[in-house]
Amino acid sequence: MTTKRVSPLVVAVTQGAIAGGIALLLSLMGMVETFGERDIIAGVISLGLLLIVAILVVFGSATARALPDSGAGVRLGAAALTGVLAELFLVVLVIVGQQVNLRPVFPNASPALWEILQFGRTPPTSYLLMLVVGAVGGLLGAGLTLLSRRFRGPVSVGVLAVVMLGRLEYLIGITIASNPNFASSNLIGALNDF
Repeated sequence: MTTKRVSPLVVAVTQGAIAGGIALLLSLMGMVETFGERDIIAGVISLGLLLIVAILVVFGSATARALPDSGAGVRLGAAALTGVLAELFLVVLVIVGQQVNLRPVFPNASPALWEILQFGRTPPTSYLLMLVVGAVGGLLGAGLTLLSRRFRGPVSVGVLAVVMLGRLEYLIGITIASNPNFASSNLIGALNDF
């Protein structure tokens, strides 16, 4: 029985197009802008940007897994290309959105969305930065795939814990502040100063 070997370029382009389409859809639906108001790590990454990065990581990982017979370098390269192609969809969206008023058809295609997608930078530097973030996101996904199970689990759990704590920060603060044992403690003041 022979198996048909899949070209890494075909896999990368296919996965990149799907990831780019999903990122485009989530952006135009307003999820990126709405979630962009909520920081996961204050001043570093918002939930909206994390949504885009998660797409890049997931599809970078899927690209690396789709090429099990290829070497690590080929898998990493294909995953990076997947991320770049996905971000290219968003670069084109930003360029078109800044030239043409898309709001009659896509009400969430706003200048605020363009700023979020461009990381607050101005063109053309922002476009290059977007593509670099795409490549890094794809590489992170492939890197997770290439890690042994021993390390993959703890890394994944650690990232998910940071995301969950960032998402629930407000509720955790209210819970701690309402507890009389913690409210009068010096620990709360030290944590707030941190």
